[in-house]
Amino acid sequence: MPAALPRFSWALPLLFWGCAVLPNGGAIGEGAFHILGTAQDGGRPQMNCTKECCAEMAKANQKERVAALGVRGERGWMLVDATPDAPSQVAAMAEMPAAILLTHAHIGHYLGLAHLGREAAGTHKQQVWCSNRMAKFLRGNGPWNQLVELGQIELRIMEAGVSYSPIPGVSVVPFEVPHRDEYSDTFAFSISAGGERLFYVPDIDAWDELSFDLIQIANTHDTLLLDGTFFSDQELPGRDMSLIPHPRVGVTMDLLEETVGSTGTRVLFTHFNHTNPLWQSHSPQSREVRRRGFGVAQQGTLPAFRKPEPDPIAPVENYRLVWSDEFDGSEIDFSKWEVRRENGKHGKCTIRRDCSVLDGKGNLVLTTRLSEDGPESGMISTDGFSEWTYGLFEARIQFEKAPGHHGAFWLQSDEYGKVKDDLKASGSEIDICEYFGVPVSLSHNIHWNAYQSKEKAHVGMKIGLVQSKPNPEESFRTYSYLWTPTESVFFVDGKETWRTQEGLSHHPEYIILSVLVSEWESKQIIPADFPDSMLVDWVRVFQLS
Repeated sequence: MPAALPRFSWALPLLFWGCAVLPNGGAIGEGAFHILGTAQDGGRPQMNCTKECCAEMAKANQKERVAALGVRGERGWMLVDATPDAPSQVAAMAEMPAAILLTHAHIGHYLGLAHLGREAAGTHKQQVWCSNRMAKFLRGNGPWNQLVELGQIELRIMEAGVSYSPIPGVSVVPFEVPHRDEYSDTFAFSISAGGERLFYVPDIDAWDELSFDLIQIANTHDTLLLDGTFFSDQELPGRDMSLIPHPRVGVTMDLLEETVGSTGTRVLFTHFNHTNPLWQSHSPQSREVRRRGFGVAQQGTLPAFRKPEPDPIAPVENYRLVWSDEFDGSEIDFSKWEVRRENGKHGKCTIRRDCSVLDGKGNLVLTTRLSEDGPESGMISTDGFSEWTYGLFEARIQFEKAPGHHGAFWLQSDEYGKVKDDLKASGSEIDICEYFGVPVSLSHNIHWNAYQSKEKAHVGMKIGLVQSKPNPEESFRTYSYLWTPTESVFFVDGKETWRTQEGLSHHPEYIILSVLVSEWESKQIIPADFPDSMLVDWVRVFQLS
């Protein structure tokens, strides 16, 4: 560990190759979340500790900063907890925070407010967000009341369970948690920024005293940054540990291990007492944390969360994900998709851009509707962006309800319809699934020898009502197509439904998602049933590893 650098004022950024760094080396980059310290309130080395865990650091003038979090928004950033190390932590972010959030009134979490006074930064209306009880404490006790009276801080009250936006591009929901609340109550924070959700709780007495479900929190957040103060009860011999309750790291891992294993949620420990063996990356305790799928927070920018790659739904082995779209966000990613035949005709319908949109809930919505000029529908494809020869193609779909059109998940090649009577040169049209509404008609189809060919060929398999329960228009189902050099295999919800060697393509093909209306289907249209929509949760492509 490098020697500690000199102390800096709040106004002086510490820069290294254009990137701010913390005094003990953690680089601050351009991400949303920045860990500005990981030590319990007393820091490390802790005053009056002469044991090995602190003595060598003190001798070398090294230091670990007290636990704090920086969060960047669209403009500026916010600081979560004003620690005794606030001057160097703010310097690492290269500018003053637009807002400060406080978890509670223990020294490691609010003492840094003193640096806002006229003897130091001399701020004017610095926003400080906290609970009502915390605000009363600050207003009613010196020297904090002076900060309020002189207008150096401006208190903003937060209530548990209510969403706030302290800075643009960041939303925060406080959760009240049990802790030694001598002077204030204690908040944990759910923070959304940069497209990610992080749950931050550096101080808590016990998980079994929560008023909310931590498992649900883990299922709905990308990252949990949790109280890891003590690894075990043996760290402070001779001390009554009941006076400083914190969930031991092993207890937290026991509680969340199954969730971490099934969802891939990132759980990192922070707020370490100076005695905690997790300070040593090669300790048996650190190895145990990593072995069980957890992590130890480090100072610096928190890398963007990356969910583990999903496994195929179909029962295949040695296939790895090579392409996907989960349809998160608010707009279709047009670096992956095109609106196929936009404003042109496909059968009896006109393809419109606004008939293919995202709903903001993780779904692609393909709509079919009636206009004065006839049916209008949605259709997108990866043509011009991505195509594949062989692989496993999967999509999770809830089909449309009304008759008179059909939704489809299918593959086609650029040469199909151009090269006739030559399967090798043209490839096939592979309809992984087509749904024709009520009465239930779900089918797999392969067409080859192109459109209007003298030897046009087709094979298919219809899946009846019994086999398709729950009905495809009533719930999401997963449709899979395994394409190998020797055969085609189709699946619904991971169960094989059809296998064939006929019409086998050996030509690169791209993906199409559509809701279409043909000549014969248009006769079934009931205007009162429209508009209608097909929903796609995700699309994934796997190939042999």
